[in-house]
Amino acid sequence: MINKLTPEVGEVDINILTIADNGSKVVFEIKGSTHNRTYLSDLKGNISTIIANNDTAIEYETSSIWTETSDGGSILSYFSHTKGELFKQAALIVEIHGGPHSREKLSLEAFSQEFLASGYNVLRVNYRNSSGFGKKLLKPNMAGYQRQVVLDIIESLKSTLAKKQLSPNKIIAFGGSFGGLLVTDIATSDDLHQKFSTFISLNGLHDYCQWSERPEIWSNGKWADCSNKAVKTYFSQRKISHNKPFLIVYGTDDEIVLPKQSEELLSKFSNFKNVTGLKLQGEQHNVSLKHVAKMLSGL
Repeated sequence: MINKLTPEVGEVDINILTIADNGSKVVFEIKGSTHNRTYLSDLKGNISTIIANNDTAIEYETSSIWTETSDGGSILSYFSHTKGELFKQAALIVEIHGGPHSREKLSLEAFSQEFLASGYNVLRVNYRNSSGFGKKLLKPNMAGYQRQVVLDIIESLKSTLAKKQLSPNKIIAFGGSFGGLLVTDIATSDDLHQKFSTFISLNGLHDYCQWSERPEIWSNGKWADCSNKAVKTYFSQRKISHNKPFLIVYGTDDEIVLPKQSEELLSKFSNFKNVTGLKLQGEQHNVSLKHVAKMLSGL
């Protein structure tokens, strides 16, 4: 269906943007490491035409990494780095998506691009229940699910370090929203923090039950049973057992994950010098890229 005069090379994402009411035509985009094209296809005539070409010459490479998990699953991750051989020792940001039913694709979003431009390698992990990877384990015990998701991330990290022969000078766990919850899970665990040197939670959902009790929140179908005392207790027993930097970043105007979630976590760890806060005045749930430098400074 794709115009043979302009073939795609390498791995790409294909995203359907719109379909005609009668199903005769479709607009879709193909995005890869260097490709970013939009097509109009006549399904009856089997003809496709490029209607937008935003291909760019970029200085980084992205590859897919499959990891077999300890419980028999398969995790797809994407590793991105600047071109050349010097990347093998560069600091690595493990970028943990939110949702939890979002997902990472081959093409990079703005934050990932900003990290790369700042000299970091980036690993993005589609942990279990990411969109398109099945919902078999959607409603287990909350603490058990949280730990298994973090193990997905850590096992993918270990696999990437080995397959790409990396020896990064530091490994940073970074996540926003539900990804921020997972970063907090890692940072406040007795053992799961060991592979990481720094933690950054952005508008993190540090207490799922507190968040899901708000009447205006859809809460992804309330997939955790917060009426269970053990589940609620899970979020109230946060503790720090290391002296690694843990940065809690939040926007003062976030109406999805209220600022008090971050403020309460900061208050809980006020006696720990390695835990610091960064309040972004006027920022909402989706934070501006202009703050990336602030988040990464001093790491």
